[in-house]
Amino acid sequence: MRKPLLQSMIRIILLQIAALCTLVGFSQDYIFTQKTNDLNSFNPSLVGTQSDMGVQLNYYNQWPQLDNNPILMSMLTNYNLKNGLGIGLAYCTESFGLTKENKVKTNVNYALNTGDIELKFGTSFGFNQQSFDVNRMNTPVGPDPNLTGNNTGRYFSLDIGAAAYYHGFVAGVSSYQLNKPSYKMFSSTYNVNASYNGFVGYSKKLNDLRLSGLIAFQQISKLSSLDYHISGQYKFVKLGLGIHSYCGAYRNTDYISASSGVIFDQFSVAYSYASDPFSRPNDLIARGTHHATVAWFFKGLKRESGFSDFVNGML
Repeated sequence: MRKPLLQSMIRIILLQIAALCTLVGFSQDYIFTQKTNDLNSFNPSLVGTQSDMGVQLNYYNQWPQLDNNPILMSMLTNYNLKNGLGIGLAYCTESFGLTKENKVKTNVNYALNTGDIELKFGTSFGFNQQSFDVNRMNTPVGPDPNLTGNNTGRYFSLDIGAAAYYHGFVAGVSSYQLNKPSYKMFSSTYNVNASYNGFVGYSKKLNDLRLSGLIAFQQISKLSSLDYHISGQYKFVKLGLGIHSYCGAYRNTDYISASSGVIFDQFSVAYSYASDPFSRPNDLIARGTHHATVAWFFKGLKRESGFSDFVNGML
């Protein structure tokens, strides 16, 4: 009888930690093992680089061994207008422990070519809603008296990004929640931290084979991450490997990911799996993350720019 009781206590503690992390405004940092298949979350300036009109769908399942583990589903649509201007609309729903977050973001991006240099700029304006399931925090003697009142918080967010391409080399910077918003929930006010991101990459095509590499950095509050990705594409088949290093206030962890996918002129499908191969057998939060994506390109793949070649070749 002790083992089931202990497991229940552990689950309750993990749920409380998850709730605390969300309420203090520390955004759950997802290990996006497919950077370029969730462009609005990677860099808002890159929206629209794959196709003049398209839809991207994402399903992300992190630490599935845990009850009420982090799960994310998102959709991004884009349409490119004339003169380098593009627009996008994104919806995302995330659940983690006792919390759930829904986001709607509008995106505006602009492409500019100056000789051999390609530049892109983008911004996203979002409406976010955080909700907290109070009923699941009930104690044996009834509801937690500290969790009374409004269990939903709302705020607006501002994201910006810029990127450049030159003869196979790519670099970009972005910031999410740049306005550092706050929201009220229960009887307190919580602040949302801004994140600062950067990446550099290189892509080279050899006949039917394209090789690409990417290094991405993120800093949010006291957590920082450094990701290394390499991808190879032969005709329509893509394979990739990644190393994701995390360090911060909670723990230092390295994840290894493997990705595969296919890309055609009208659609693409990809899947990746990330895990810490050196974790302890009972270390649940290091064991397994699934990320699946599918995209439709209604006007076909863009092939006339270096940005498009790089994004289409990466996973």
